Amino acid sequence: MTVIGGRYYANQHIPVVPTLLLISGSDSCGGAGQQADIKTATEFGVFTSSCITAVTVQNTQGVKKVDMVNADTVRGQLEAVCEDISIDAVKIGMTGNREVINVIATTIQQQKLQNVVLDPVMAASR
Repeated sequence: MTVIGGRYYANQHIPVVPTLLLISGSDSCGGAGQQADIKTATEFGVFTSSCITAVTVQNTQGVKKVDMVNADTVRGQLEAVCEDISIDAVKIGMTGNREVINVIATTIQQQKLQNVVLDPVMAASR
């Protein structure tokens, strides 16, 4: 049996799977962003939750388009995940704009999230 997080099962002798909240863009070719982080976490036995900040249109040749997710939707994703899953760590990638960054920072403080890794995207590779 696998239990996600430890919020409801802290006193039981059931294996607990560490949880990682990924806050970043979605990469349609799977080489970066959410998809790459999910693959990596899975290899280490870590359960991932997602907050998508952008949807990209890209392949191995480059990025063709980026659609940013608005701050209210980012807030909603974060609230939904945090009210249901006990988060052990957070990895932040592509954020997009100041408003989304403020939502992320506020959520981290309000939820008292720990073990935060900031890995900002400065530019896509070609």
